[in-house]
Amino acid sequence: MAGLHMKILRYLKKIFYIIPPIPMKVQFEITNACNLACPMCPRKTLGTGEAHMDYQLYLKILDKLGGVARIYLAGWGEPLFYPHIIDAIKEAKNRGHFVSITTNGILLTPEMQKKLIDAKIDQVVFSVDSISDFSGAGHKNEIALKHIIEFSKHNPRPDIALQACNQKNHEHDLFDVINFASRTGINKVEILRLDTRFVPSLNRPTFKEEQTALRKAVNLGRLLGVEVNSIQYSLGSGLYGFLFRKFRHFFHGLNTIMNKPCLKVHDYIYINVKGHATPCCMLPHYSVGDLGLQSLTEVWHNEKFRTFRKNNWKKICGKCDIMNLKYKN
Repeated sequence: MAGLHMKILRYLKKIFYIIPPIPMKVQFEITNACNLACPMCPRKTLGTGEAHMDYQLYLKILDKLGGVARIYLAGWGEPLFYPHIIDAIKEAKNRGHFVSITTNGILLTPEMQKKLIDAKIDQVVFSVDSISDFSGAGHKNEIALKHIIEFSKHNPRPDIALQACNQKNHEHDLFDVINFASRTGINKVEILRLDTRFVPSLNRPTFKEEQTALRKAVNLGRLLGVEVNSIQYSLGSGLYGFLFRKFRHFFHGLNTIMNKPCLKVHDYIYINVKGHATPCCMLPHYSVGDLGLQSLTEVWHNEKFRTFRKNNWKKICGKCDIMNLKYKN
């Protein structure tokens, strides 16, 4: 029960926007080069370019992140493309951080699998939007699926999760991903709301369609022993998951009434390839500080970040609703 109390306490702090002394989560854009061109990815429209973070800059910033619980080595690129990915993981682990990457799995060869496990990475998240169709992604997904199956057989192994976008008229793909997770011994699937601001040609479900698909997905996951998470419907399992589903409308409504930005930026910061800190991965060019020159505390509590949290987020974030229950047309 102690773990449940801590989860609820953390969520309440987010709801009431009690800013922690430092962020709990830091996401590094160690590279924005990618080997795919997935149709739902806005990286080109965002203008991130294709570059790797200077490794010495990475180490310099990493030294400033004492006390940060989780490090995510993923951004608008494929982390396994990064020439120093294994060393980057080891250095973060040596400093006591929980380390996670998100990958498409194409480059996860048997050799790379062993290197990741030997580096004692804590979590690997695979982006898998379909088990049968990757139209437009620029590759045959059999390669990625083969690597995921191989990786899942390692013992010991890091925590493995899958993530997928909820796309209109493709709810069957979500169910296929959950079934694949169950067959492969993966017990977590995260479903993301599609962001069409930068790729307007994409068609996402209506709010009603989204909620119907998520309800079915969560029920299927429960039947198969897979935890299916989505900020718009369910987070966690057991009593915590039940409470989240029961009260999510109330808490999301409270956040709206309090006129606060989405809960993601409450305890999180994104670092782009140049070492600049931004409030969110969807704002890679909105710098609130330079972690190559400043301390984490200076950036986290500076005037520009405080102004963003207070009122600037409305015009800067625009119609983004990826992390909100509220649905914007």
